[in-house]
Amino acid sequence: AVSAGLTAGTPIEVGSISSADVNGHTSLLCIPSPVGTGTITVTLSTSASYQSNAILFQHAHQATPCPTGAGNVFTEVGTTNPHTATLANLTSNDAAVAIGSNANNGDGPVMQQTETFNNNSTFVNMAAGYHLGTGAVSVNWAGTSDNNGFVAARIVGF
Repeated sequence: AVSAGLTAGTPIEVGSISSADVNGHTSLLCIPSPVGTGTITVTLSTSASYQSNAILFQHAHQATPCPTGAGNVFTEVGTTNPHTATLANLTSNDAAVAIGSNANNGDGPVMQQTETFNNNSTFVNMAAGYHLGTGAVSVNWAGTSDNNGFVAARIVGF
């Protein structure tokens, strides 16, 4: 569960995927119409290693900043290297945000666009980032593994 500590705006999961051996799970959440300030809190249902990151975008559509459905969300798991997503519905006012993660020690992901987070110091490795406008967003790994997970989503601008 995720709580943003805001007076309005409930986090919704727009894309997620589990690795082939279920040692890893990658999830991307979005908060429509946030109001106020707060602390983002992640609560797990069981004890597990995890990484988390928040990216804040100005000028995002307030009611539907992260539409789901074809062309808006991309998920992939497995040995593809790099994992690349070209979201079909992106416009020049939008952004594509992505998360790459895995549960292989020493095989940390690296975003190929603006990287906002990278931590490869634990059993769970994660990189997050974005690019503005149209085009692909991608992540590379040092090696290939069925533990690699990748989620990308469209952030609608106005």
